[in-house]
Amino acid sequence: MLLNYDTLQKYELDINLLKSIYRKSITDNLDYFFIENWLNVLEFYYINNKASIIKYNNEPQFFQKSIELFDKIKFYLHFDINKAESIISNYEINTMNPHKVPNNLIYNKSQYSDIHIKSNKPIIVISFPLKNMTDELVIDGNHRISAKMDSGLDIPYIKFNDEDSIRTIPQYFEIFYYQFMLDYRNYSSYFPVEKRKQYIKSSSYLRNIIKIE
Repeated sequence: MLLNYDTLQKYELDINLLKSIYRKSITDNLDYFFIENWLNVLEFYYINNKASIIKYNNEPQFFQKSIELFDKIKFYLHFDINKAESIISNYEINTMNPHKVPNNLIYNKSQYSDIHIKSNKPIIVISFPLKNMTDELVIDGNHRISAKMDSGLDIPYIKFNDEDSIRTIPQYFEIFYYQFMLDYRNYSSYFPVEKRKQYIKSSSYLRNIIKIE
């Protein structure tokens, strides 16, 4: 069972349907090896999922991203904004030209007020290679980016590395699904097959749990 952090209700995921969808992307034996082993990991962490809500001085805040695969299955990834805000001091703040926001940046166009226009608080961006390998996602600051873009003001932002992005995810299955997204992005970037094999041996999450010849 998974937890919807917006409603605080548990819900079920058809893990067999999820596995079936990803198996359709298999094109060769190495793909089968990589994807099938990852699907086993996801199934394990779905069955043994644990969800946490850490108590902060502030009210818990979670950004929820809906994952929909081929109109057949839907579930959610959540990002703990209080945890994210505790990490941002480790980063330098960059600025983004409001007229040159990249097409691969995913954000929710949101209503805003003068507070969002005047705010210097950075938006938080993470890698999100679900549909396109270079996509990025705003997990905090959708109101602020909407306000800055409409007002033609520079957008302060921080891009989390993958490790810190994972630290903001509050339940096991979601953590490993996000890791699968990142791992699949990296695996898919290597050609030919021998380079993919080397990636699995040296860098993939799977290197810790399986052996490849």
